[in-house]
Amino acid sequence: MNIGLIAGIKTIERLSEGKTLLPPWLFRHEDLISAIESAQTLDRKKLVNMLNYLHFMEGRLYALFHHPRYDEGILLSARPEPCLEDRFACNWVDRYPDLDLSQYQFRYLVVTADQFVTLVPAIPLETGPGGLIVQLPEESYSLSLRQTTRFPCCDTVVELTQSGFLAKGELIDFSPLSFRVRVKPDVASSFVWFNPDVPVTVQLSSDSKIIFSGPCQCSRQTQDLFTWVIVLKPQDNLITRYQPVIFRSNRQQVAPMPLILFEHPFFKKQVQREIQNISHSGFSVYEKATEGVLMPGMIIPSLMITFAGILKMTVKAQVIRREDENGQVLCGLAILDMDLDQYRTLSQILSYVEDPHSYVANKVDMEALWEFFFDTGFIYPKKYRHLQSYRGDFKETYRKLYQDCPEITQHFTYEKDGRIYAHVSIIRAYQKAWLGHHWAARRMDGEKTGTLLLQHGANYLTGLARLPSANMDYLMSYFRPDNPHPYMLFGETTKAYNNPRHCSADVFAYRPYEKPDRPGFLPSGWILRESKPMELWELDLFYRHRSGGLMLDAFHIGTLEKGTEPLRRIYERLGFNREMNVLSLLYENQLKAVFIVDRSDLGINLSELLNSIKIMVIDSDNLPKDILNAAVDQIAAQYPVEEIPVLIYPEDYAEAMQIPYERQYMLWIISIRNNKGYIEFLQKQYGINLKT
Repeated sequence: MNIGLIAGIKTIERLSEGKTLLPPWLFRHEDLISAIESAQTLDRKKLVNMLNYLHFMEGRLYALFHHPRYDEGILLSARPEPCLEDRFACNWVDRYPDLDLSQYQFRYLVVTADQFVTLVPAIPLETGPGGLIVQLPEESYSLSLRQTTRFPCCDTVVELTQSGFLAKGELIDFSPLSFRVRVKPDVASSFVWFNPDVPVTVQLSSDSKIIFSGPCQCSRQTQDLFTWVIVLKPQDNLITRYQPVIFRSNRQQVAPMPLILFEHPFFKKQVQREIQNISHSGFSVYEKATEGVLMPGMIIPSLMITFAGILKMTVKAQVIRREDENGQVLCGLAILDMDLDQYRTLSQILSYVEDPHSYVANKVDMEALWEFFFDTGFIYPKKYRHLQSYRGDFKETYRKLYQDCPEITQHFTYEKDGRIYAHVSIIRAYQKAWLGHHWAARRMDGEKTGTLLLQHGANYLTGLARLPSANMDYLMSYFRPDNPHPYMLFGETTKAYNNPRHCSADVFAYRPYEKPDRPGFLPSGWILRESKPMELWELDLFYRHRSGGLMLDAFHIGTLEKGTEPLRRIYERLGFNREMNVLSLLYENQLKAVFIVDRSDLGINLSELLNSIKIMVIDSDNLPKDILNAAVDQIAAQYPVEEIPVLIYPEDYAEAMQIPYERQYMLWIISIRNNKGYIEFLQKQYGINLKT
């Protein structure tokens, strides 16, 4: 194809934007002749409509002039005027006072649209410093630019590095197979150091956001006065965004096909594609090879997924693969982030397509939920005795939780005809840790609904954990080690991991603590106060020596990252209470125990483990139980109820001190970044296929 013509057009576009002081672009006459010989014809009626559309969209065209003495041509950018019949006028975008057009012969108007260039052999009527008037011909010529369209780009910053060499500039044009940049070296660098035979690392940014970063191969480069123009080809057609899953299932095909709509980050035009299949974490689309716009590694900051043009959700996505398939190009995109409420909506659609009895975070019939909790024995008599005195507040808390609080809670149900057969929920218990709780199930027509719900819940959580907006670095759950089913689900996997920094389970002694009529007092030399950094450091040393697990990481004891909204404020904004305080018990300035004081709305966790006192006994040999009880008395006074759950760690302290406790609880925690082994366990143990 006519590479000289294309290059000229692109350069004139940069000239007309006032971004360089170069003269009009020169190109050779032979290139133009060879292009016309292979062109298709376009009649005048079509041409007039094209020119009026260009005027309506405030677009530009180009005028090609030829210098008879030097056998060279120039392209000038122009703005079209409305056209009625065969007379057409256009005005120059820029003025060139030193350019004498009388020395040049007019040859063609040049109109670009998508992957075509139209050459118009018009007859010049008037040529002046302000513009051009021509008579349009009966026929013009349309030329295809290339097999893959290259789109002119704007406002994209380029940074190119290679073994210490650094060059910066701008993106000129783009296709998914290659793109062209104009760069000049950093003041400390020189193009003498640039090796075109060695891959370079390219970073493309728009609005201060990274859109692409990856290795590229230089296919050619040319010098343009003080800058270099380099054509680069991305090396990778497959981007490994997440850890691979051994057992991968097919994505869902939804009918009618949903669409994606987005403004392309490089050339700022709207793009629409049909989604072929979709999961919780990504989707695939086809596009024509000649009209491709999706380059592997490219990030799309704002992409809309729409179902039937009515239901819409916005995601941040990245192209992770591009491959030819049956004459088309299949592109896979990963969802990098999205609003949690919209993620919930997407998950509900996918779950319903797979199983119409599965519901994700829907607005639950609260009467059906209470019937389910009592019928399954999840709210057993002793638990109900504890909560019945504040059952009105308890009902209101759950009504709000199950309406619209995706930032702090998600729930899953398995239902038929309005009756709930299985339920589990998760709540954002700490800054970046979610607590799974309230798991109960009953059979439906002989089906083990708990396993079915586990399938859908695991799919949901696998996608959710990948979203930065979910703030899910850790997933945790309390369970009783004497309960075989949760022990299989959590305890056995901890053993299989054999790495407490990836998955840990710590044992607590649990006792319901009743406020005494006369609370005890700490004797002289003992003090209970807010923990100081050195005491938290000692706590960390103790826990690492004792367990080496994830408990302190999940509790997020310490300062928050800059710009992070504290969990307490998030709960307040949603109309709930959530606090965590850390207190130290010392004797003559020696740390003996640390108290993690959790408070929230009553009943937000039915076992009240988010309304509890966790005691980390540091010096078990020198902490009498009456001193411990006196400290608990002071803390318990902050709670509005008469009975507070107390969890003692390590549990053997309670046994050594003959402190009566009701049961043991294990706190299971998994690091989401290292959950591959747990996913494989679920797939092998329960036959669960996760949608990835």
